[in-house]
Amino acid sequence: FFLAAEMQTGSFLDLGMFIQNLMLAAQEKGLATCPQAALAEYPEPVKKILGYPADTVLVCGMALGYEDKDAAVNQYRTAREQVNAFTRFFY
Repeated sequence: FFLAAEMQTGSFLDLGMFIQNLMLAAQEKGLATCPQAALAEYPEPVKKILGYPADTVLVCGMALGYEDKDAAVNQYRTAREQVNAFTRFFY
């Protein structure tokens, strides 16, 4: 996923919502997704291979396909922080 370099900070939020909706639509069709933020660390080779101009910002990639639910890698789960540990609610 790329953005034009002149796009402002809010555009990243817009793109994030687009990506999330794409992920939800894929799931509805029986596909699994995995956003790949680490891809943004290598913008030049990705731009060269895909033919994107230098004045674009590589935000992330995404793996898309059919999940192998029996694969060991798909059984791994990490511990999750409790919501109150990173969130403040204002009433």
